[in-house]
Amino acid sequence: MAFDLKHALGTVTKPTGANGKPPTTAQKRQYSDDLSRVFSEALEKSMRTHFPRTSSGGGTGTNAASASGIKSIDVAFNIEGLFLGLGLSVKTIGLPERNRGYTHNFKRVGEEWVLETVNYHRYMPYAIVVGMLFLPRDAMSDRTKVTSLATATQHFAAFRGRTDYKDDLDLLEEIYIGVYAPYGSNAGDVFFITPEPELGARALPSPARRLSFEEVKDRLVADFKQRNRKLKVDKMP
Repeated sequence: MAFDLKHALGTVTKPTGANGKPPTTAQKRQYSDDLSRVFSEALEKSMRTHFPRTSSGGGTGTNAASASGIKSIDVAFNIEGLFLGLGLSVKTIGLPERNRGYTHNFKRVGEEWVLETVNYHRYMPYAIVVGMLFLPRDAMSDRTKVTSLATATQHFAAFRGRTDYKDDLDLLEEIYIGVYAPYGSNAGDVFFITPEPELGARALPSPARRLSFEEVKDRLVADFKQRNRKLKVDKMP
């Protein structure tokens, strides 16, 4: 199934502040959380073409065993119940914060990813844990000196790159930044880039670097098979 964000976006109402004021921080956070929930559902549906029985728990997360007990990850392909084979940790920053653009939650996102990744890798070192960060398309052109998208690549490049089950537990295998159109005739259109190599201060990702979600899924399958060479999954491409 093709990855479709248009329907997901149509189910979440963008907040407006009272009496002409901008939305509160709490409203912005709730909006981003709501987007993460519906985006997780959309990811789940599309992932099943490559990872059968992938689940997002209806957008509320799926249980998987970790070093800290049973934890919830946004989208999971589990092996034999709670044993995480591939997990997607979904983060969405849906609204800008004054002159900070969409960068205001990058520190929190990074800290949450590290905690999740250590917990899962410590218990299941073969598990593949991938960060999925969604940013609206104007993140490519906001801010005067360094755009939010460029800042995202610079900030998160050091959080990814785990290629072997013996590598550092706190590294994600990969991070994909999904740049999507939030409104208009092309609402829901999305492409993905990885943080490495980092973008220049106001550079745009080249067409060759922009991945469709079908290409992302192909990469995830290749990563999974490389990590689990003796594990055969029925109906996986």
